[in-house]
Amino acid sequence: MNRILLLLVLVIFSGCGGGGGDDGPGDGVPPVPDDAIPEQEPNDEATDALDLGVLDAARAVTGEISRTAVKDRLADGDLDLVRFVAPACGRLSVRLDHGAGADYDLALFDAPGTRLATSRSALPVERLLAWVDGGETYLLEVGGYAGAAGDYVLRLEVEDQVACSDAPVAPASSSTAAVGSMARIRSFHASAPLPGGGALVAGGTSDPSSPTGAILGADSTTEIFDAASNTFSAGPALSNGRFGPTATLLPTGRVLIAGGDLNGTADLFVPWAGNALAAQGIDLAAGMRSLHTATLLPDGRVLLAGGTRVKFTPSPQAEHLATTEVYDPKTRTCTAGPTLAHVRTSHAAAGMPDGRVLVIGGVGRSDTEWVDVRGAAFSVAPGPALSTVRDDHHATVLEDGRVLVTGGQDASGTSLDTAEILDDAPDASFRLLAAKMASRRADHQAVLLPSGQVLILGGEDDPGDGSGDVILSTVDVFEPGAETFTALPPLGVGRDDHRAIRLLDGRVLVTGGENTTSTASIDACEAYDAR
Repeated sequence: MNRILLLLVLVIFSGCGGGGGDDGPGDGVPPVPDDAIPEQEPNDEATDALDLGVLDAARAVTGEISRTAVKDRLADGDLDLVRFVAPACGRLSVRLDHGAGADYDLALFDAPGTRLATSRSALPVERLLAWVDGGETYLLEVGGYAGAAGDYVLRLEVEDQVACSDAPVAPASSSTAAVGSMARIRSFHASAPLPGGGALVAGGTSDPSSPTGAILGADSTTEIFDAASNTFSAGPALSNGRFGPTATLLPTGRVLIAGGDLNGTADLFVPWAGNALAAQGIDLAAGMRSLHTATLLPDGRVLLAGGTRVKFTPSPQAEHLATTEVYDPKTRTCTAGPTLAHVRTSHAAAGMPDGRVLVIGGVGRSDTEWVDVRGAAFSVAPGPALSTVRDDHHATVLEDGRVLVTGGQDASGTSLDTAEILDDAPDASFRLLAAKMASRRADHQAVLLPSGQVLILGGEDDPGDGSGDVILSTVDVFEPGAETFTALPPLGVGRDDHRAIRLLDGRVLVTGGENTTSTASIDACEAYDAR
């Protein structure tokens, strides 16, 4: 069962070089280790990969790329290939050191040829992190972009190894435990797992009662969660206050914190540089956007879609967006993407293995759109319709490629206990599932577990008649095989507009959110254990 390290889905992330020296000292070509394995394949010839066998210890490979490609998609030109077998489930850590005159990229594939992670930057060092399963075969590809030929040293190691099993999680073993509180109360914030096992929490608001006011007074602080001690510590200040930003873990370990500010910017968090922000700021192509979606693409880029911005004339008011843009870690810039057919906010997005992104629903909408930025000609096309209007819902890509859409609010503003699924087939349509969640819920969180199940946490039950929301502590787990929901032990605190992410150790960290009266944010956090 392939599980990408929550480098979300465990994700994968890639960043660019630039200001501040965020890759630390010693990032030139290092001395070749005594145990380095020389490259065995002749360059510029279609030959078999260098086979390392079981990667039961850290290995170093020396190589040379003598002819580079004309584009950075790792598809042509001189490619060096390294095959290995993962000794256990764990985090694959790859570091590629090369000369300043070269510009190489990395890509990781499983045995059937599915791209699992890509690292694309202009630095003399590439880092790639990804989850690997014990006993499985993987192929690592080193490709040239447009730099000069040169030598490189490639280091590979499977770290944080754990016993792995494809057996499903037993719901009866699930439980929640309080962890240290954040220093700030916050909701509508962003969070992302970190490669060392912890997490980053960024931005948000202390007063969720007025979205426009929350944007104007958004929080600029960050906090770092230590998974070993279950405590939070202060992180670097963001370049701007951010309400409703997104945080995306890239394949190299950086985190892209995008939007949510009045200036239309993004920050890049660098864990290995003392948990600092890169000095070089990033401007969004479309200006301000908040409450948007951010989808990591297979090639390491990130698609931002839809959301809301504030217009100040004649008075501050929210304007929904149809714009998209693409962040490229190679250039550390955002470029305009295709315009959606409809404005969308409170929508969801799902990244497909083939590189397309399905943008789903949103306020007043039951339709979807395919966004394709794989080639030079970006495009948008109608997607399969949902069974009903859904906003403030959640979309999860399952391990088999299907898309699960849970909850949300219908056209009357009533929260839903239904879910639907998009099968992984040409021209497939959404199917409304017979099974229902234990609670009607919107503004909830859904997290893919190592078992392939989906953990669904909290949210609000809005009756749609103006009588007031009920803030939920309930938890469901979705079993993809049987397409059923099972109620699990509740959260310790009811919350919505919170955030939940899967940590390296398999727990789900739940942070902040709105209190039970939806009048203020909270600082309470907990770790849900459904392993």
